[in-house]
Amino acid sequence: MRTQMKRIRGSANLIGLTLLAESAFSGVLCTPLLMLIGLLPLYGRTMAELCDLAAYLLVFAVPFLLMAKVDGMSLRTMAGEGRPPRSAYLTAVFLALGLSTAGGYLGGFLELFLNSSGVSEPVTPYVLPDSIPALLLHMISIAVLPPLMEELCYRGFYFKVAERTAGTWPAIWITAVLFWLGHSSITILPLALGFGLMGGIFRKRYDSILPSMVGHIAVNMTYIMMNAAENVLPYSVYALLAAAQVLVTLALGVVGLIRLYTECGSWRGLLPSAEPAADAPIARAYLTSIPMLVTLAFSVYYIIQNLEFIA
Repeated sequence: MRTQMKRIRGSANLIGLTLLAESAFSGVLCTPLLMLIGLLPLYGRTMAELCDLAAYLLVFAVPFLLMAKVDGMSLRTMAGEGRPPRSAYLTAVFLALGLSTAGGYLGGFLELFLNSSGVSEPVTPYVLPDSIPALLLHMISIAVLPPLMEELCYRGFYFKVAERTAGTWPAIWITAVLFWLGHSSITILPLALGFGLMGGIFRKRYDSILPSMVGHIAVNMTYIMMNAAENVLPYSVYALLAAAQVLVTLALGVVGLIRLYTECGSWRGLLPSAEPAADAPIARAYLTSIPMLVTLAFSVYYIIQNLEFIA
């Protein structure tokens, strides 16, 4: 038991140290980069979008890719060596779109609860890029790069590190919770946790991050298109489009669930090759990891920092 606890805590230490490295990079690089981004609109939105993309790579991607190198984990191992069928991609897209809408409504209820407590989470206004090059970079920095990097990180590196000592289902839950905490928001909890669970299940079932990556891209692309429509369409037209989008994505989510159930034969068959959880108390192992505890403290701090008191 002690040996197993030590191994699980070692995995927690590695994940926690990677998250702390991201925080360190963010603290050292983010402030000057944000100042630079604030000045760059003077020279055009295209340069600002390019700088924003570079900042994301430096602050998020570099730390976990370096730690994966230290751990000896290859990109192929992180991405998975399976070859999912085409049906897996379609199911992932349907489920992801349904989750995005359902999660948005559940997040709205959480926002109402926060408001009743006298606080709220401010919403950053969406700014539509003013040129084709800026729009293309904007789409890459929101709809392409984050799904690519976040799936490699959470459903790739973190999942494999957690799974090798704690087992499959704990790894799915651990990475889903970390995925939510990485977004530093209370209202995004239903969406981030739901998508994290879905991504972990698809990762294990197909030994690949590609289905969840495609679903992630679909969600982020829908976000861009709906925000762009709100900026350019009359309100009445946009309201009809938004209502249609809600109905369609919820229907697709139901279809995705039916497809997944049909393919698995039963919910118990969701992960037929899943290893059992470790015998050692996994939560205690993670909550006695110093790097993980410090990471959790930072996450709570960032979430609180995002709150505003309602006058």
